[in-house]
Amino acid sequence: MYLRSMLVAVATVAVLWAAPAFAEDLVFTVDNQTSGAIKELYVSTLNSDSWEEDILGQDVLDSGKQATITISNTNGICEFDMRLVYDDDSVTDERKINLCNLDDATYTVKD
Repeated sequence: MYLRSMLVAVATVAVLWAAPAFAEDLVFTVDNQTSGAIKELYVSTLNSDSWEEDILGQDVLDSGKQATITISNTNGICEFDMRLVYDDDSVTDERKINLCNLDDATYTVKD
């Protein structure tokens, strides 16, 4: 009985210790190396039927500038779709971006 209780306690601690790894935030930088400002930025999971909210909100990511983006509680998901809307209302959709494997955790947008 004592051994069974110890195994249950150890298993519970192992599960609780491993759980935060799945709830971690994904943090990366968007580096705007285009000639225009990015006025809207959307990041959605691959299976999403719609774009999530505009990450930039009222902000604009000017040409040559960077912004640090945090996606909360990714549950180990790394691949996302991204939509960039520029100040001239042109749109670029980037599909299946692996945000976990970025060099220096930076996603560079180029013309």
